[in-house]
Amino acid sequence: QFAICNFISAQTLSVLTANAGGNMGICPNDSVKIGGNPSATGGTPPYTYSWQPATGLNSSNASNPNACPSSSTNYTLTVTDAANNSSSDVVNVSIYALPTVTAGPNQTIYQGTNTQLHANGAVQYYWSPSQNLFNQNTAAPIAEPGSSTTYCVAGVDIHGCVNYACMTLDVIPSDTLVLYNAFSPNGDGNNDVFYIGNIEKYPNNQLEIYNRN
Repeated sequence: QFAICNFISAQTLSVLTANAGGNMGICPNDSVKIGGNPSATGGTPPYTYSWQPATGLNSSNASNPNACPSSSTNYTLTVTDAANNSSSDVVNVSIYALPTVTAGPNQTIYQGTNTQLHANGAVQYYWSPSQNLFNQNTAAPIAEPGSSTTYCVAGVDIHGCVNYACMTLDVIPSDTLVLYNAFSPNGDGNNDVFYIGNIEKYPNNQLEIYNRN
């Protein structure tokens, strides 16, 4: 009885098994390594590997090729061992849709003033150019450009896929001083700096600070 059980176990372990790996998704134009770890077990080594279709693969005969399909694809791995036994397995590589990122409408402001930008459609945002932007890596940074500027935002979704959008902020020239009646220097990134718009146009200015008395 004991010998028979051991014989069955040995026979089970020697069965050739292909492992194409788990299903996965990628962003458009990205690549991913497919196949198991390992991609074949049992049987009689050495193994040969054949992937179908070969479209989007850097090698159709590797155990773990890189896949970069242009659309969602089922890849079939067929493993053949030295005894000419074969086994097959299938893995699906799907393509995530890019996020629909918006940068908000174009805006117009007077020189010396600021405005808030409004991105949408992603979970992380990176604006450029970064000059004259406060909280630039958020959905709603504050822009204070001295001249008309086109701002573009890279939006990243939960899968790490990136899409882009741009908006233009037109700046109307002005010599008017723009004074804000409050600021809050608490380090939260909002109104931390006392700002006077267009002050640079009056290089001989003198700023005096008084208490309420």
